Amino acid sequence: CNKLFARDAGLNNSGEIIGKTDAHLGWARYAKIYKAEDRKVMELGAPELNSEVLQNTVDGNTMWIRMSKVPLINQKGNIIGILGTYDDITERKEAQEEQQKLVALIRRSDEFIGMAAPDGRMIFVNDAGINLVGLDHREKPLPGSIFEYFPEKDLTFMREVILPTMIEKGLWKGECRFRQFRSGSAISVDLSAFTIVSPKTGDVLALAMVCRDIS
Repeated sequence: CNKLFARDAGLNNSGEIIGKTDAHLGWARYAKIYKAEDRKVMELGAPELNSEVLQNTVDGNTMWIRMSKVPLINQKGNIIGILGTYDDITERKEAQEEQQKLVALIRRSDEFIGMAAPDGRMIFVNDAGINLVGLDHREKPLPGSIFEYFPEKDLTFMREVILPTMIEKGLWKGECRFRQFRSGSAISVDLSAFTIVSPKTGDVLALAMVCRDIS
C-alpha cells in the first residue's frame, strides 16, 4: 500500500500492512463485507468501479470514499490478487446532503419560492407558490417568463423598478401584486426579489423570488 492508505488504516508506514487483513485495520467492522466483495471480483474476474461507501476512520469518525477494485492477472491469465484504489469524497457527499436539506426546506415552505434564469425564464416554483398563483401541479413546463407572474398593469413597475433594483443592488423588497393564473385576478404579496450570484465571478446565476400572500 502507499503512504496515504497506511495513514488511513492507522499504520505508521506502508511496511506495517504486511500480514494484516481488513480485520486488523481501522475499518475492521466492514472486514466481512470487503472480503466478500474481494472474493466476488476474483471469482468473476470483473472490476467493481466507483462504489461509494461510508467507512470508519481510526479516530472514530466516518468518511465517504469512492472505491474501485480490479483483478490482477498474471501472464498466464490467472487472477492472483486485487488492486484497490479509493479517494475521499466526504466533502462532496456532505455538500449533497446539505443541498438535499435545503431542497426539502424550499419544497415544504408555506411561502412562494421561485427561481428564474438570468434571462428571466422560470426554472422552479415550489408547491406553495404553484398553489398561490393557481397553476396546475401537472403543468410542465412552468409559464415561460418571470414577467408572466405579474398582472399586466404591474409589468411596467416590474421592468422599471423591481428588476433593475435586483440587478443593481442584489435585492428588492416591498409590496406588489402577483397574477392568479386560474382566475385572472391580482394577489397582493410581500415580496423579496434577489439575485443569486457566483461567489467566484460575481456573475448572476439566477433571479429568485420569495413572497407571502397579504391580500
